[in-house]
Amino acid sequence: MRYEVFDESVIKKDPAYRTQEHMERTYREVTRPSAEERISLNDSLSPEFLSCSWADKTLRFKFKNRPWMQNTGGNIHGGMLASVCDMAMGILARYMKGSADCVTVSLGVDYMRKVPADVDLLVESRVEKAGRNVYFMSARVYRMSDLKLAVTANATFM
Repeated sequence: MRYEVFDESVIKKDPAYRTQEHMERTYREVTRPSAEERISLNDSLSPEFLSCSWADKTLRFKFKNRPWMQNTGGNIHGGMLASVCDMAMGILARYMKGSADCVTVSLGVDYMRKVPADVDLLVESRVEKAGRNVYFMSARVYRMSDLKLAVTANATFM
């Protein structure tokens, strides 16, 4: 299953660009599976779009916990938690930049609670500051079972 990547040449030409409606439509398209056979980490994580806010510059995804994401202790592996943060912040940064040419420059992750094997994730990413070429982002991961904060992350994208 492959997820669509929005076409940067279309984004800025759309008269609705930088509106709530355009943002919602874009994220629904990004998380829609395509027929391609190529499998990547992003495909395997399979984000489920929940909401976004143009006014607040936020994006929310749900990630289902899968057995391959677990460490030997039966919790979600820290690398998976870092990956969902990077993915959620990166997709929002790409949208803000209006280009698919957006890369992670730095990523910091703080683990506050374990996430057991049977618990799905709610991930919210936020634009802290958007410059012309550099975007400062943050993310929070909540356990869906009790909505307790499990992970915080900060990243810089260019």
